[in-house]
Amino acid sequence: MPNSIFEDNLVVDRKVNQRLQRDDFAHLELVFNLLPKVILYVKDHTRRWVTCNQAALKLLRRQSHAEIVGAREEDFFPNAIAVAIREDDLRILKHGERIIDRVEIVADPHGQLVWARTSKLPIVDLEGGIVGLVGLTQLLDVNAELPRRFEKFRAVIQRIEAIDEVTPTVPNLASMAGLSESHFRRSFKQCFGLAPQEFILQQRLRRAAKFLTETNRPISQIALDCGFGDQSHFSRQFGKFFGETPRSYRLYWR
Repeated sequence: MPNSIFEDNLVVDRKVNQRLQRDDFAHLELVFNLLPKVILYVKDHTRRWVTCNQAALKLLRRQSHAEIVGAREEDFFPNAIAVAIREDDLRILKHGERIIDRVEIVADPHGQLVWARTSKLPIVDLEGGIVGLVGLTQLLDVNAELPRRFEKFRAVIQRIEAIDEVTPTVPNLASMAGLSESHFRRSFKQCFGLAPQEFILQQRLRRAAKFLTETNRPISQIALDCGFGDQSHFSRQFGKFFGETPRSYRLYWR
C-alpha cells in the first residue's frame, strides 16, 4: 500500500461547519479506482460517508455513490463490526489519532474472512481543525507475507474458515499454534481484538449469512451446517450480531 499520503494529515480548504464534497476528492478517487484491491473511503466530521472508490462500493454491495453518501457504518455493517469502526473513527475525529498500516482480518464481499492492511488519518482544514477522515484498506493475497505475530495463527485461521458442523475447540486450536491454552487465548486476543470463541462465532454467523443470501436451504439446516445446535440458538446469536432475524436478513438481501 502506498504510504506517502500518510506522512502528514490530508488538508482541504474546508471548515468544519462546511460539508465535505465528493469533488474535493475526485482526483484521489480516480487514482484509487485503478487499484482494485485497495478500498478508499472518505467520511465527514459526523462519520457520514462522502465518497469512496469502486472497490469500496463492491465491498458494500452497492451500485452507485448515491447509495453511500450520507450513510454511516451502521447502515452497512452488522452491529458488532459497526461498533468497532465507530470507536476507531471517533478517536480519529475527536483526538486526531491515526491508524497506520494495521494488519487485521475483515469480511470480504462474500462474507469470508480475509487478511487486510488498514490505515486511517484525519482530514484537516487550513486552520488545523478536523473536518473528516480518509481510510485505506488493502485486501491481501492469501499467500502474502504476514507480520511475524500473525504467522503462528495462519493454520488456526484456515481451520476456523473451514468450519463445519464440528466446531473447533480452543484447546485444539492452541495445539495447532503450538501454544498452551492460556498463552493462545492471550496472544489471539492481542492480535485480533477478540477472544478465540468470539472470533469463531463471528465466522459461523458470516457463513450463515452467506448461505441465507446465496442458497435456498431452510434456516434450520443452515443453523446445523454452521455448527449451531438448533435454530432457536442460531436465531438469537444471529440477531445479536446482525441486528435482525435470519429470515428478515434473507428477505432484505435477496
